[in-house]
Amino acid sequence: MFKYLLIGSLIFSYHGMAARSFNGGYAGVGLAYSYTKVDINNQTYKAKTPYFSMIGGWGRTDNKLYYGFEGTLDSDQFSKKKDGKKLTKKFGLSAGVRIGRVIQENFLPYFKLGIRWDRYTYKKALPDNQFTSWMAVPTVGVDAFVEDWFLIRSEVEYSIGFANAHATKVISRKPKTFLVRAGALLKF
Repeated sequence: MFKYLLIGSLIFSYHGMAARSFNGGYAGVGLAYSYTKVDINNQTYKAKTPYFSMIGGWGRTDNKLYYGFEGTLDSDQFSKKKDGKKLTKKFGLSAGVRIGRVIQENFLPYFKLGIRWDRYTYKKALPDNQFTSWMAVPTVGVDAFVEDWFLIRSEVEYSIGFANAHATKVISRKPKTFLVRAGALLKF
């Protein structure tokens, strides 16, 4: 899937090879397909779901080397029911740094390393048990210009949980999420 998104990025942005700049800010949206897995009390909850992101960031280039930072607000549709218990992911916030290399003034392949905070609800009976998870988030992707003010993005992300807070049940395996995202960004 990632290679098709990358090929689409290359085709759509090929027609405008004028000098463009990745310097400055950007904001946009992303749509992803994700796979999430969590174990609570040795019960596995896993699902493939759509994933929506609002993205914003800033970056700078220096001799074709790009560096910047980015933040996202994520809304995942993860919800899984098993044996009368239900696990739901509410939302997530993430921040990270990006490093990349500008190619032909039009393409920016990059590596992003970030951290994400996700809020979950685990429901067996009322009241709900809510807990949070901190995750390390390595990402690879590419941004490509379509117009001077418009970018498209494709990326692959893997989130690895390393800490949980406020959990009243034993989380035997911290959350992990793998996703493939496509996005549209406005450059300013």
